[in-house]
Amino acid sequence: AALGKPIVTIWGSTSPDSWAPWGTRHIILKKNRNAADISVEDAFTAVSNLLKQQ
Repeated sequence: AALGKPIVTIWGSTSPDSWAPWGTRHIILKKNRNAADISVEDAFTAVSNLLKQQ
């Protein structure tokens, strides 16, 4: 985020409300307070969607 690049962030039990990146396009992936519940497909889809926005 510090470089102004779009990013996908994966969250576990930490709240993205306080720690999410700001000042750049981003997608937050969060499921059931456990980052292990986020699949590779979830991450791939998020990255693909972010790249389509460029």
